[in-house]
Amino acid sequence: MSYEPLFMKGWEKYIKDQSNVKTKNDWIEFRRKWYDEDEKKWPKKTPQQRAEESTKKRGPIKIGGRTLVHVSYPFDLTSEARYELMKTSTEIGLRLVLPNGYHSPQESGDNQGWMQECPYCEIATHEIGDENCPICTRKMIYIWVGD
Repeated sequence: MSYEPLFMKGWEKYIKDQSNVKTKNDWIEFRRKWYDEDEKKWPKKTPQQRAEESTKKRGPIKIGGRTLVHVSYPFDLTSEARYELMKTSTEIGLRLVLPNGYHSPQESGDNQGWMQECPYCEIATHEIGDENCPICTRKMIYIWVGD
């Protein structure tokens, strides 16, 4: 059974606190409150879980004309928690920590070096396209992986 972190259990307060994050210091405090302390308690996937995932997630898959690969995350969180953590960290945190950086291929004017990732479904693609995951329809997250 995957772990559900505190921020998922206190959803309404979490969202309210999230809406008040405007500065880098706000982000640091928000992260400390909702993620940092709990991360020490979050269970990591066991070697057996990683091996089973690896077996299940072999090879790329084609969906909607794009090639997607499976990705894996170290913490054994629920799909909803994993998605929310990654979405908030990239769309709010990263923008405040690196305010002068590019946070999407649209901002950089170049698709090279970018991936679109769905932490909920644990899939990613270098073929930038539809904003929504072809499996769950959640908004895919842009990840800079370099050239």
